[in-house]
Amino acid sequence: MKLIAFWMTAMILLASCSSEHSHLAEVNVELSENQTMFHGRYLDEAFALPNAKFRDTAGRSVSWPEDEMPADVTIVFFGYTNCFDGFCHTQTANVAAAIRGLTPSQQERVNFVFITTDPPRDSAEVLRTYLDLHNPRFIGLRANMKVTQKAGLALGVHVEDIPRPLPTYNYDVGHGLQLFAFLRDKSSPVFWMEDNTVLEIRQDIEILLNDAWQK
Repeated sequence: MKLIAFWMTAMILLASCSSEHSHLAEVNVELSENQTMFHGRYLDEAFALPNAKFRDTAGRSVSWPEDEMPADVTIVFFGYTNCFDGFCHTQTANVAAAIRGLTPSQQERVNFVFITTDPPRDSAEVLRTYLDLHNPRFIGLRANMKVTQKAGLALGVHVEDIPRPLPTYNYDVGHGLQLFAFLRDKSSPVFWMEDNTVLEIRQDIEILLNDAWQK
């Protein structure tokens, strides 16, 4: 069935990991008029995987969009481990809980990619330790801030600059909270915000794992 789509300029509120900052990112999004298939925001024109080069926590190079996706459904998130108000921890924990609720065979087909917005403090070791607390299969990626910010903006995620020179106090880095569900074809037809529950995310993942939803 062909879905009737409408163009809208989505002023997506990007609640940051700071009570002092909020961000509005203006991005043209083609949302499907049929929003009943998924709990997350469903797009007729899916997001494409941005062009970016990262390093994972083992030091391996990761090139988007050339490299294969690590799973049938790969959930991508921008965040950092020193998140002040817990939004990053909550989003990461929600994904981990959603995946745990899947069957063992389904879990093997899903993974999570955490792109740090704070590379000075999120070393490979720090990022690996943080992700292991949630799921040792989770993937951590690092790049310089220009690469990270450009990749984020391609998906409508605004990432604040890191203070320069680096302060001696515990600074915050505002960023968006979207969780993007990327498929093997490197498209993300669905994304979740902080108002989506663990159950809703899990149910959407189950739909995405079933190719019948695209017919």
